[in-house]
Amino acid sequence: LQYNQATWKRLEPEVAAEASVALSVNGDMWLTFSCTPVDLEALAMGFLFNEGIIQSAEEVVSARVCAEGTHLDVWLTHAAAKPAHWRRTSGCAGGVTSMQPAAAIQSHPGEGCITPIQLLDNMEQLLSSQVLYHQARGIHCAAMSDGQGVRVTAEDIGRHNTLDKLAGLLLLKAETFQPRVLLAGDA
Repeated sequence: LQYNQATWKRLEPEVAAEASVALSVNGDMWLTFSCTPVDLEALAMGFLFNEGIIQSAEEVVSARVCAEGTHLDVWLTHAAAKPAHWRRTSGCAGGVTSMQPAAAIQSHPGEGCITPIQLLDNMEQLLSSQVLYHQARGIHCAAMSDGQGVRVTAEDIGRHNTLDKLAGLLLLKAETFQPRVLLAGDA
């Protein structure tokens, strides 16, 4: 029930979808994601990119989701060793990484400066672009901007998954703009 201006209204909102989706690389089972079951190919490719397993989409021969949506099968142009140890990154089900936290951070001081007004405008674009959030709430989002406007967005129940999906979407779409700002919004 929603109360607004002295009136009760019955709502029938959607529930944010969550699924367990297994990832195999070159035929070997690697891990299981707890995720929103959209943009799954992007999730797989972005995860492999963010983990340093691939550097470009050209290294991926095939990335496909099984008919039931419970398994991502990725084949690469090269061998890829499954990391020996996974580190939980966040949350209840949480994401995992094999990277050391400091190794994943790159800084480019003085590059890509944008004005506070541009940043606020980009954030407004990100928040207004959230389709799943507006349907069900409880969804996180991330976006990449060229500083002038949001170019690519991703949504998921997991913050970590939004970053992997974002990287994967950038790889799949072969975006050629100069990324300057990474934006993230909370559910």
